[in-house]
Amino acid sequence: MLSAVLEDYIKAIYAIGGHGEEQVSTSKLADYLDATSPTVSSMLTTLAERGLVDREKYKRVTLTAEGEVVALEIVRHHRLLEAFLTE
Repeated sequence: MLSAVLEDYIKAIYAIGGHGEEQVSTSKLADYLDATSPTVSSMLTTLAERGLVDREKYKRVTLTAEGEVVALEIVRHHRLLEAFLTE
């Protein structure tokens, strides 16, 4: 089970394009989430420890295969909720 904040980070990485072969920079993610770079870096370390992102310190980040599955599930749930709320 992931916290809402961790889900937000995974969804943001996926939305920016950090899946497949594409990588996302910490600064781009910080801008997207309106957070500071140190905060983003700390959260990316947490996600890396959980095996959801591939990351080298001070480098770009990409979702792992498991992280991409989680991201797709999050996006699917959010779309279902949006559809439910609009009907």
